Amino acid sequence: MLSFFRSVPAFLACLLLVTLISTTPLFAQDTEDSRMFLAGFNAFQQKSYPEAITRFEEVLQKYPESPLRDMTLFWLARSYHKEGNRPSAARYMAQFTREYPDNPLRNTVDDNLLALAEQYRKDEGSTPRLAVVKPDPAQAAKEKAEQERIAQAKAEAERLAKAQADQEAAEKARILKAKAEAERIAREKAEAERLAALKAEEERQRAAAEAERLAAQKAEAERLAALKAEQEKQRAAAEAARIAQEQADKAEAERLAARKTQEERLAQEKAAREAAEKARLLKVKAEEERLAREKAETERLAREKAEAEQLAARKAEEERLAALKAEQEKQRAAAEAARIAQEQAARAEAERLAREKAEAARLAALQAEEEKLSAQKAQEQRRASEKAAAAAAAQTERELSAARKAEASQAAAETARQERARLKEKAVAEYKGILERFPGTAAARTAETRLKAMGVAVVLPTAGSAQPVAALDGSGVSQTLSLEVAQYAAFEFELQTPAAPVAVARRASIPFELQNRGNGQDRFYLGSGFPAEFNARFAAAASPEQVINQTPELAPGERFKGLLYLQVPPATIDGLRIAHPIKAASQFMAEASQSRVVSLNAAAPLLRAVIKPSKTALLPGEKVEYTVTLLNIGSLTAEEVTLRLNFPAQYQPVAYEPAGFRQEMQAALVQDGLTLKSGESRTFTVAFQLKEEALAKEELIVRADLVNNALETKGSFLSSAAVVLPVSQLALRMAHEQLTAVPGQTVYLPVRLTNRGNRYEQISLTAHPAAQQKVTIYHDQNRDGLHQPGEPEVASIGPLGPKEEAALLLEISTPRAALDGAVEKLAITATTEPGKQNAVATAEPRFTYSRPVLQLAMKGREGRMVPGELLTVDFDILNQGSNLAKQVEMEVTWPDQVELVTASQTAGQSTSGNSLWRFNELGAGEKRVIKASFRIKSGTGVGTGVQLKSRLTYQDQAGNRY
Repeated sequence: MLSFFRSVPAFLACLLLVTLISTTPLFAQDTEDSRMFLAGFNAFQQKSYPEAITRFEEVLQKYPESPLRDMTLFWLARSYHKEGNRPSAARYMAQFTREYPDNPLRNTVDDNLLALAEQYRKDEGSTPRLAVVKPDPAQAAKEKAEQERIAQAKAEAERLAKAQADQEAAEKARILKAKAEAERIAREKAEAERLAALKAEEERQRAAAEAERLAAQKAEAERLAALKAEQEKQRAAAEAARIAQEQADKAEAERLAARKTQEERLAQEKAAREAAEKARLLKVKAEEERLAREKAETERLAREKAEAEQLAARKAEEERLAALKAEQEKQRAAAEAARIAQEQAARAEAERLAREKAEAARLAALQAEEEKLSAQKAQEQRRASEKAAAAAAAQTERELSAARKAEASQAAAETARQERARLKEKAVAEYKGILERFPGTAAARTAETRLKAMGVAVVLPTAGSAQPVAALDGSGVSQTLSLEVAQYAAFEFELQTPAAPVAVARRASIPFELQNRGNGQDRFYLGSGFPAEFNARFAAAASPEQVINQTPELAPGERFKGLLYLQVPPATIDGLRIAHPIKAASQFMAEASQSRVVSLNAAAPLLRAVIKPSKTALLPGEKVEYTVTLLNIGSLTAEEVTLRLNFPAQYQPVAYEPAGFRQEMQAALVQDGLTLKSGESRTFTVAFQLKEEALAKEELIVRADLVNNALETKGSFLSSAAVVLPVSQLALRMAHEQLTAVPGQTVYLPVRLTNRGNRYEQISLTAHPAAQQKVTIYHDQNRDGLHQPGEPEVASIGPLGPKEEAALLLEISTPRAALDGAVEKLAITATTEPGKQNAVATAEPRFTYSRPVLQLAMKGREGRMVPGELLTVDFDILNQGSNLAKQVEMEVTWPDQVELVTASQTAGQSTSGNSLWRFNELGAGEKRVIKASFRIKSGTGVGTGVQLKSRLTYQDQAGNRY
């Protein structure tokens, strides 16, 4: 068994390492503040108030800005109140009501605690003078021992927590070290792969450049022939690009409109929630005002009725005294004696009951103190225990003790109730006997008042005056007074208020009992003051399914047992105190009525969600993890709960299916069927990737909607905002990376400048031409790739919005003296404005110069010749350049001693001693040969020198002459 427990930490460490290395972005984990809060909440539920106070104070000290701050202050105040520390309870409750005045949990606080908080607020800021009271040494020693015990327990808890934290930190450091080593190996491997890829890419580019150069030389002639078609194609491409840009602009406008619609929808939802909350508060306020008005009206009617009864009784008493003054004197003495005896008996009974009550209170206090000491001792034993089995056994023992204590308290309460009922029954019988024996007397009025105070409604009918009947007989005159016993209404109305909280959305029954205390048969109407949403109904205990609004006819002394059925509305929060009256009235005499207030405590699940992003500043393309912690701090289990995470359109969820989520309408992640017990928490981590099109400084908020499908209630909770960081990135794209130009030619090169960042940018443009080049940058406003009149020369452009593209046109003047085949580079640089995160984009188009280069070679026999002999000369013209030569002219001149006999091609112009041959075009690599025969004229002297001279001129496509 010992080896098994030693192997468990190693297994858990391996499991943690695998979890950290795994790339799955969804897994469960606890946040520290919610974990500490739940520990305190569970301690409060187990009536371990010192531990709850310690946990809640740690949350406030370590996480003062926690989203659970309101709940922490609330439960800390209640813990101090349960512990008996009234000043601390008042201070924290006052702080709770001051920081969160509209929190609905305020309605669930005990009136005593609220009164303490109100008194604390009144006394706050002043320094009252306290009377010096000599402390009780025993009490001081007891308090000191209690404080030392709490301090020792707290120190022990802190030591255990520190040891656990150190162990977790060491384990985390080891895992991080292993993870860092794995990342280093991965980086080295990636770097080697990247260098190999770069080398291969350079080889491929060199081979491609060589192939392109050869292909360019071969295709130049074809390109010149198809130049017009290429221009048409470029115009078509420019038009297509313009249409695509218009479509992109339209899509961007639609995206902005959708985002605006989303923002408006969120604002409408927020306004709707605020309106609903305001309407609910107004409804609660109106209900309270209505109850206050009803109470005031009831009190006014009671006062008027009492005054009227007093006036009627006074008038009847005066008439009766006038008629029966002598008889009254006799009865007054007897009534006074009976009253004195009754008051003495009642006073003795009250004193006895007071003594019994004081004795019961003393015994209850002693029992409570013993139970408190035993509970503290059991708590210390539970803290000292480290094994789960011992903790479970202690929990079981506490539950059994609580059950026994509850049974004992219920039995004591039932015994006390039966004793009170017996004494009440005896007192009612005695008072009713006085009413029947001495009607109309002061003792009867006192008895009637006492019966009303005891909750027995008694209404006596107004009796008519009996007229004496005179009769004459033989012995004299005699009188007879005839009386008849009238029916009066009286009843008892008892209600058993439920001791346990009533679950919301469930049918609850409250038993009541009604007894006819009158002297005749009577029925009693039943009415409820509960609002309609409670669906309050009355039924007989014998027939609970049949709804009634009055009792059956009851004989004198007969009892009726009934049930009040009601259902607490689902939207009621946990712990809310509910108080509404129910009323019973006699059918015989409507004036005889009683009302009882039904006081309930609602029990419901109370769900909260805490959403925390792993980072509050994001770059486009980065991933962020949101930790969502669900807590049920109510007293009932929450079933059929749906968690809906609504995320902004700038987020893309990553691998959410393994954790049970499903995506809904590209805007939410949903998980159904969750169940959270009281005091339970569930934590999820959801990963999102920020889209590249996210704009700078946008605030991204994730909203968690918790829908309790069983109760049809919903709560929404927001995360803290994550801000999109600004990114500056530019891109320059050339229409042609390589250009072929004739020296001296002016070339136009279309360029596209794109803002790939996520904010508006003002961009500076700089050209770096080669030697003897001149470059001018124009804004190509109509995107046709041609320079139009009115298109401005620019050195900067903008501001450009995110993903916006600008069309530029470079006008490049090439030097006339460039050699054929020479290659030059031109650089253009785009830079964002200074003061921000600078972004630079550079493009380097390459120019290859192409021009015709013609060579003339004369081939013929040299040496001595005799007059009349023929000399044949070959004139070879070869275009060694890479471009077409135009207007080629070869001029040949000779002296007068020589004459031209014949030529293989007729000269375009020929005179004495001069001939000119013309060719319209001579392509690259093309060769032309002209053969001409010359003869030395007769009579030329010996030794005369003869020279033939040739001159070749031509021009390129730009009109340059060579």
